[in-house]
Amino acid sequence: MDASTLTGKSKSRREGKKNKAKEEVEDRISRLPESILHHILSFLPTHYAVGTSLLSKRWKYLWTGISKLDFNGKLIGSNIAFINFVERVFFGHDATTALNKFRFSCDEPIDECHIKAWISAALRRKVQKINLDLTSKLLVVFPASLFSCETLTALKLTALFSVLQLPVSICFPSIKLLHLKFIDISCEESVQQVSLSCPVLEEVMLMDCSWENIKVIDIFAPKLERMAIDDKDNDWSTNCKIKIYAESLVTMVVTSCLACEISLHNISSVNEATINIQSENDISYRLTKLLQGISNVKHLHLPYLTINKLSSTKDLLALSNLKSLTVTTSTFVNGKLLTELFCSLPKVESLIFTNGLDRYSHEGYDWTPEAFQSFLSHLKSFEISNFYGNETELSLVEFLLKNAIALEKITIVSSSALSADPITQLEITTRLLCAPRGPMGTIIEYPLRP
Repeated sequence: MDASTLTGKSKSRREGKKNKAKEEVEDRISRLPESILHHILSFLPTHYAVGTSLLSKRWKYLWTGISKLDFNGKLIGSNIAFINFVERVFFGHDATTALNKFRFSCDEPIDECHIKAWISAALRRKVQKINLDLTSKLLVVFPASLFSCETLTALKLTALFSVLQLPVSICFPSIKLLHLKFIDISCEESVQQVSLSCPVLEEVMLMDCSWENIKVIDIFAPKLERMAIDDKDNDWSTNCKIKIYAESLVTMVVTSCLACEISLHNISSVNEATINIQSENDISYRLTKLLQGISNVKHLHLPYLTINKLSSTKDLLALSNLKSLTVTTSTFVNGKLLTELFCSLPKVESLIFTNGLDRYSHEGYDWTPEAFQSFLSHLKSFEISNFYGNETELSLVEFLLKNAIALEKITIVSSSALSADPITQLEITTRLLCAPRGPMGTIIEYPLRP
């Protein structure tokens, strides 16, 4: 056998091995079950998932069985091309495949009839999660089937300057998460009262939503644990009343102008709440009513301006189970307000000021311990950040050191200005070390830099 024959056989064997290896690689993918391939495709925007149909015959129709439809207008180009693409996808998609998620994002205006049709198509596929992000002005009229969909577990709707028309009665039997942003919510003028029932809802967020032609909306959510309302940019007072029945509520954040009256009912389990009221109007009544609804709260965050909106700090006495109060944006808190707080927080164990006290104060305050006996007998920890070392702050620390009989620790975090002034730091440290202490021998933690 000559050398050329041997060389030919060797070359043939190498090519055979390459082809076999290539086939094995191809077979590893092609042998995957369709359910696995569908799962892989579900991580892609639908535009790219459909594009895999060009890879081979094996992939030509795989996308039609995916359980997630994610349409992003920025990936497709013109508005008309985007509408045509979505229409083709819904036409070609397997209508018997249940959708885990339907997400839609578009910056350009789209006729609401298209949106309504696409949502209806998703609902017919027993969709579980809907996430719509519309930034163009639309009159959004959702199909009636949305408000009673039995499979829907999450609804996120961002619709800038859009109007969401609600039926008189809404029931989301399976929804656990509800986020509404930048929406004008309305109903028929002849009705003006809406009832929303969410028996398993766990989280709700209402951000920059306004309520048009609605006098009362009742929200029944017995399993609700987390709630956030942010409408600080809407300071137009209305007569709308939002009544929330949520006996399982644990955490709540309200950043609002209280343009609407918010009342909480059957709330007994709130552990932590943040109430940040920003309004030029007199909303003391609405603020007091809101606080009365969380009378069992244990940990509360209140900015100074919110406290200042109360008709009286004695409204805080309604918070009978309050253990911790954090006063944010506290720069302008002075001795007078401190006096009122001490009288209104008889059982608080932890008091925190996150932004120092009145930095323009040059005089100390002479408090009478007998006037705050209950407060001084319960307080266990005190913290002040952005500490300037002015007389209001120093007088308060000295007063607590001497008279708070249960006080265990004071934490002081200096401001950047104080950290840059070592001479003043030394003077303050010496003064506090020499200050009289009560029976607990309170520990002072004084990190000199923030």
